[in-house]
Amino acid sequence: MPMSAHPVARGLAASLAIALTAIATPAQAAGHSCFIDRVESVPEGVRVYFDAAADSTVSVRLKGEAAYTRSYRTRDGKLRPGDDDQAVEQAFVPLAEGDGMSMLNGPYDRCTVEVARHGGYIGVLAANVVSEPGASRVQEEFIPALVSATAPH
Repeated sequence: MPMSAHPVARGLAASLAIALTAIATPAQAAGHSCFIDRVESVPEGVRVYFDAAADSTVSVRLKGEAAYTRSYRTRDGKLRPGDDDQAVEQAFVPLAEGDGMSMLNGPYDRCTVEVARHGGYIGVLAANVVSEPGASRVQEEFIPALVSATAPH
């Protein structure tokens, strides 16, 4: 009997396929990379909202700065400055054109996000990098900003 027809081999192959799917799924929510729920356009730039599944450390780098100047922790789609669980929650990260973010989603999963224009539309370029032992992949996506309902027209 060929090894592939053996019931134990089939069971192991099925278990491995399920395990690899769980490991290899990029940080993604609602069809967007990096747990980004949506991006809204405002006069100052954009607001980046996160999916409720996000559990990330977010560092913000302002345009022209070499270092990250603000940090947040995401939980349940909300952000708290730094690691302070007592800090006031925010619903979004405000960014201007040229600003960027770095997100650490786990030991093998990170994202970079940059406010940019593509085809005349402002939004964010999100790059999700998953680097597991022996394998890595990058998923890039431009997420156009929606017009904010609270922004003046």
